[in-house]
Amino acid sequence: MLDFLNQVLKKEDINLIQENIYASDVFNLNCNQDECLKIIKYLQELGINNITELIVNRLEIFLDTLEKIKELIPSNINKDLIKNINDDYINIDYLYN
Repeated sequence: MLDFLNQVLKKEDINLIQENIYASDVFNLNCNQDECLKIIKYLQELGINNITELIVNRLEIFLDTLEKIKELIPSNINKDLIKNINDDYINIDYLYN
C-alpha cells in the first residue's frame, strides 16, 4: 500500500513501516504522497538517513508540508545535530516539537 515509497526507500524498509504503523496512518501517508516524498528527499539531502525509524516513530513529520519542515529544519542545520538524529531518531524532537 505504500508503493510510492519505492522511489526513496528499500522494499524491506517499506515492509517494516507497514508492519509498525496503523492502517489509518498508511492511508494518511497515501493521501500525502507528494509532500511525503519531498520531505523524505529533503531529509536525505541533509544527511538524515534513518527515515524508516522517523516514519514509524514520528509519522507526523511526513504528514506536514515541505515548507513547514524547511522552517523547522533549515538546510544549514548543524551537522552534529544531524549525526545525533541519525544516532537516535528522538533527537529530531529538538527541532520538530
